[in-house]
Amino acid sequence: MEFKTEVVISAFTGRMLTSDIGEIYEVLNYLLDDNLFTHQLPRAGRFVKPFILEQHPQLEEWEGYDEHINTENWKEYVEKAHDLFGETLELEPVPNGVWNYKDPIQEAEEMVGKDKVISVTDTPKK
Repeated sequence: MEFKTEVVISAFTGRMLTSDIGEIYEVLNYLLDDNLFTHQLPRAGRFVKPFILEQHPQLEEWEGYDEHINTENWKEYVEKAHDLFGETLELEPVPNGVWNYKDPIQEAEEMVGKDKVISVTDTPKK
């Protein structure tokens, strides 16, 4: 499937090159065949990085650019990405069974503690 280059780079580096976080969800969910929650994006991004690099080794050239990206200049880096790699990149999903699916609520509990996670299905305490 084809994705905007800046979105693939965002998933690859963890540095946003798009104003639409939904596009990051699309790439990561597609690659992992998952339905990620926000708190799962960093783990997913770290996981897919080698798979993206395997499919697009030229992205190694991008290493170092991301540390200079900020809220004022990110659009300039989108143009730089298009100049280097084109406007879109084709991605194939990660092979089945490789990604370690975690229930989003359980993962949140692992991250911050069960006492700090409130599920909409939880029954209020009286």
